[in-house]
Amino acid sequence: MLGEDGVEVTPSGARFLTEFGIDLAAKAASHRLFRRPCLDWSERRYHIAGFVGTEMLRRCFDLGWLARQKGTRALRITPAGRRGLRRTLGVVLAP
Repeated sequence: MLGEDGVEVTPSGARFLTEFGIDLAAKAASHRLFRRPCLDWSERRYHIAGFVGTEMLRRCFDLGWLARQKGTRALRITPAGRRGLRRTLGVVLAP
């Protein structure tokens, strides 16, 4: 659950993250905060930062769902990402 007061990984969230390919036990070797909310400066919306956010991003790169835009910090959702987001999270993006 994500909000201004913080982030909590629920038991069902931990199951999802593990099934998605994120090793939550690997946090022991990481110096990053486990999870925290971060207010995006451009969209003024919260997203997940810390270990969980980083691992979610890494997994999306590993799956080929996201690609970096050359020369910027921007990311592009690939066709595989559109399918994966729809199948895995029920997220349907406009064409």
